[in-house]
Amino acid sequence: MDTLLEVLTSEDKWFDAQEAFKKCGIIDGTSTDRIEEIYTELRKLEKEGKIKIERNGGYDQLIFIKQEVKED
Repeated sequence: MDTLLEVLTSEDKWFDAQEAFKKCGIIDGTSTDRIEEIYTELRKLEKEGKIKIERNGGYDQLIFIKQEVKED
């Protein structure tokens, strides 16, 4: 199972949150502990400014925010 960060950095596009969670192994019958792990990672990534979350209609969309590398 991939982490949410691995899923979001694998492609340079917006992901439907449900699709991203599926790629992390979240399906019907997934343990509550695994679901909580993904939500914890989601909150951490958002707090750190690594992802952006937008509401699109009735769904949430996620994207990885590429960090600019400053050269001296």
